[in-house]
Amino acid sequence: MKSKKILLGLMLLLGVSQAFAQNDVRLPQRPNRPAYHDHTQLESGFWCAVEAQGGSSILFDKRNAVRAGVSVVGGYMFNEFIKIGMGLGGNCYLTHNDVMRDNSVAWTMPLYVDLRGNFASQDVRNCVPYWSVDFGAAINDGVFISPTIGLRFGETRNSWLLGLSYTVSQIDNNKSRDYPATVGFASLKVGFEF
Repeated sequence: MKSKKILLGLMLLLGVSQAFAQNDVRLPQRPNRPAYHDHTQLESGFWCAVEAQGGSSILFDKRNAVRAGVSVVGGYMFNEFIKIGMGLGGNCYLTHNDVMRDNSVAWTMPLYVDLRGNFASQDVRNCVPYWSVDFGAAINDGVFISPTIGLRFGETRNSWLLGLSYTVSQIDNNKSRDYPATVGFASLKVGFEF
């Protein structure tokens, strides 16, 4: 009987101690920072592209000018069908004897507005056709317009670009009177857009 009282007392003591015990369970707090957004999945916002191009004037004789260049474009993407941006680049005339007034000036620096988009949605395709139109002016050259049609390989945000471009350029510092002041250039463009 004495053992029953001791056992009952211990159980009562354990029950009372459990009743007054604080069972604080601390969960980790959520960090005080903005939520993570995967940039590659956003359907609008800032975009950027880096492109390299090379091509020749369309005169089909010894007066052809061959040029190569690289440009960086950044802007805002409204959706995958319409994007607008500003571009800055550098072009180098590899052969330019009949084009430039001064043979030492073989480079141009274009500053332009770029408007581009996809012809089809890239949600379920890895390869879609795209279009682009550049309009601007270049230091040591003149005003130009350059439409491009090509293919995008990849995702909506991370895509390789391969396109054919035709640039109509006004050559301001033309040294030859028989060389046209407005020249067309056919170019191949390769780039990456993100």
